[in-house]
Amino acid sequence: MKKANFSVSSVARILAFLFLVTVGAIGFQIAIAAWTGPTAVPPGDNVAAPVNVGSTAQTKSGQLIIQGGLNINNSGMANTAITSVASGLSINGDSTGLGDVFIYETGLYMGSGKNIYLLNSDIYINGSIGTNGQVLTQTASGAQWQNAVGGGAPTDASYVVLGLNGTLTGERVLTAGTGISITDGGANGNITITNTGVTSTQNIITNKGLQRDASNNFGIQNCATDQIMKYNSSDQWVCAADAGGVTGSGTNNYITQWTGTSTVGNSPFTINTSGGGSIDFANYKLGNVREIDPVFNIQGKKYVTYLPDSIGQKIEVIGQSQLKKRELTIDLAKQTEGSDLWLFWHAVDLKSVVPFVSSQSNASLYAYMNDSKLIVKSRDGASNAKFSYRLIGTRIDHSGELNNLYSDQNTKNYIDLDVLNK
Repeated sequence: MKKANFSVSSVARILAFLFLVTVGAIGFQIAIAAWTGPTAVPPGDNVAAPVNVGSTAQTKSGQLIIQGGLNINNSGMANTAITSVASGLSINGDSTGLGDVFIYETGLYMGSGKNIYLLNSDIYINGSIGTNGQVLTQTASGAQWQNAVGGGAPTDASYVVLGLNGTLTGERVLTAGTGISITDGGANGNITITNTGVTSTQNIITNKGLQRDASNNFGIQNCATDQIMKYNSSDQWVCAADAGGVTGSGTNNYITQWTGTSTVGNSPFTINTSGGGSIDFANYKLGNVREIDPVFNIQGKKYVTYLPDSIGQKIEVIGQSQLKKRELTIDLAKQTEGSDLWLFWHAVDLKSVVPFVSSQSNASLYAYMNDSKLIVKSRDGASNAKFSYRLIGTRIDHSGELNNLYSDQNTKNYIDLDVLNK
């Protein structure tokens, strides 16, 4: 028997051929198993045409997702526009943010109830972007960025309005009450408030108030010269002559006082406006005064001072002198006319004078009155000692008073020491 000889290369070729035949058979079986026949007679149920650059309009039922920008214009097409976007428009840019949307003359139309959202982006109108505070306004030349007119009133402020408005939260409605009508003049017009309930002879103010006359004028405006409004027995205010008015005359610089039920005249008091000003009480006393407080200005500040009180009507005089050797006699009756001691001598009840003396050195002094004479002597034999003196006595016109009762015991004004001493 003849032995067959096979080389390695021949075996390799045979194995490769068998592998290809096997793979092809398997692929053929798979293709036959996955294939489905047509569902309709051609061209029915054909695959939709792809989006292309042709001029024929195309409609896509599902969402159109575009990774770059969307540029819509009417170049080469008439009346091109997006008329409805039912599911919204989603434009995705790169990782830095949203892409751009370019809308030319044809405009962008949104479906009813849909919104346009701008995230981290600007709106360009006619090639420009609005500045801070500007608003988008429709003008005769199209949409434009313009400065806002007015700052806009806050909605939560308190306003007086003619009707409620849902955008305001603090308004008060102006309504017409009894006898009042309100007329609205419209935008930029006037609000007119008119009296409709008050007629002639009716009271403006209840409980016998002022009235209008037959000409619908207030009575006080309708009185003649020198007339006054008087309330009569018929419960009405009427114009009448001022028969019971204030009359009388006065003299310059006199303080006025009532001289009768309805007349005025001069009081005995006069005002002197010269020399710093003063009031002449015409020998009347100033009674029942709580305090007399002169005010001093010192270095720009005001300080109050008080006149001293005394029990009984007292007068006093002070001075200083010097002993002649061991004593000194001062005769008040022989002092220079007009001097302090001379005035004291004539104004005081001499029997009431009490002398006080104070040494201005180490000398011991004492003093007493002998008729009109003030006598000061040294107790320790000191000579020529200087001293000061003070003389106090009852004013001569009060020398006969035995008590200090006030002349009007029914006065309502006084300092109540009974209360203060409790």
